Amino acid sequence: MGRLKFEMWKTPNEERALTFAFTDGKGLRCEWTFFGPPESISHVGPEYLKDRLPNVKTDRHVVFIKKQYSLEMKRRMAEEGSSKP
Repeated sequence: MGRLKFEMWKTPNEERALTFAFTDGKGLRCEWTFFGPPESISHVGPEYLKDRLPNVKTDRHVVFIKKQYSLEMKRRMAEEGSSKP
């Protein structure tokens, strides 16, 4: 089984939008854009992520994405010195 990968970046030409990509252990990559990204996605259920990222198949994927999203948002907020992405 390959490694899971999470990436996040500012969406070009969108003021507050962030796009993130999840690559599963088989190398399948899917992207989703948040046009008003929340500071946390810890409250969302597995179906929410599976609806947006078809390669999310297991609880391991859901836990990984939530953790990586949280870490990335904290990093971005620290870099920008604000509470908004």
